[in-house]
Amino acid sequence: MKHHPRVVLRKNLASSIRSGHPWLYQDAVEPPHDLGTGTVVDVVTRDGKFVARGLWDAHSPIAVRIWTTTETEKLDFELARRRVESALDLRRHLVGLGDTEALRLIHGEADRMPGIVCDYYAKTCVFKLDSAAVRWLLPAIVNQIVQSPFSVDHAVLRQSSRTDGEPAVLEPLLGNIPTDTIHITENGIMLEVDIARGHKTGLYLDQRDNRRRIQQLSAGMRVLNVFSYTGGFSVAAACGGADSVTSVDIGAPVIAAAKRNFRLNGLDPELDAYTFVTADVFQWLDKSRDPYDLVIVDPPSMAPSAASLKAAERAYRKLNALALLRVAPGGILFTASCSSHITETQLINIVGESAEDAKRQVRIVEFRGAAPDHPVLPSFPEGRYLTGLLLYVD
Repeated sequence: MKHHPRVVLRKNLASSIRSGHPWLYQDAVEPPHDLGTGTVVDVVTRDGKFVARGLWDAHSPIAVRIWTTTETEKLDFELARRRVESALDLRRHLVGLGDTEALRLIHGEADRMPGIVCDYYAKTCVFKLDSAAVRWLLPAIVNQIVQSPFSVDHAVLRQSSRTDGEPAVLEPLLGNIPTDTIHITENGIMLEVDIARGHKTGLYLDQRDNRRRIQQLSAGMRVLNVFSYTGGFSVAAACGGADSVTSVDIGAPVIAAAKRNFRLNGLDPELDAYTFVTADVFQWLDKSRDPYDLVIVDPPSMAPSAASLKAAERAYRKLNALALLRVAPGGILFTASCSSHITETQLINIVGESAEDAKRQVRIVEFRGAAPDHPVLPSFPEGRYLTGLLLYVD
């Protein structure tokens, strides 16, 4: 077995790491000398006992991303290949393709490939890396996906633009970079995906099952979707037989994309039944007086860090109170938080406070979360970032 540079724990975290937590922060280890990002390192206790093997990142607050706690297991292309194989087996068993052409193939830490995300859009794989340390493993990972039952013609690495507002930088890993939006089918609904300008890798795949649930609930309802983005929930509601659908988002480009998604599904966005509003959601809700039978609240993350938690709780409380005022008696509110800093218990408490503010009675009828292609490690609760509640409003 090759000897790797050693990183010594300065905190008593050996038990946590051996139990499966995949991160070690810079202040948790003795800083090694002149280690390049991507170096395979062995994490050891002060008395030299092996704890784990991972990848060193000199430029991230997360110093080591753990890949194995087995001393005899090599961290190499073969390990990456096996991890990809396991991840794809999970997707085939729990998601499959069928009438869905878009799903997450690799979900980083939960698939024991920390720092790597891969989303699949109708034969195109889009990778995002949370750390440059894992970059050298990409050839083996792409090759294993290509050899799998998932048909792949193109693979790209999406990197953030250095200029705010500019499209992401796409680097080809296999085939060509798609020059246009990609059209995919999700639970029988067609959606366009812009892998350069879209949020995440182009689509909020974690909400796939929640969009289907909204479709199931929408027949005959007046539906309001705020923070509607490109209209995934709105199209689902319309395809589910909603009497009317109102979509509100501050971004004109995503409202235009929502209209295109309606057209992809044979729905005329110019019909009176469909309303598209470009506006600040808080201001619009504050002024609106129209009642709705189903209201969807899926905002971007308001708590990207622990430091922003208190402000985020106040914002979520205000937002959900405003939304509850728009729900007709006997209606439904679906509200979601995509920040791991807002736990399910915290969201329940926030919604309870919102109901008091709005003077409405609510009952939780379903606890919702991310689709099963976004698994969570029991040892890494931080990975459960998406929390949703379906509420009946009296």
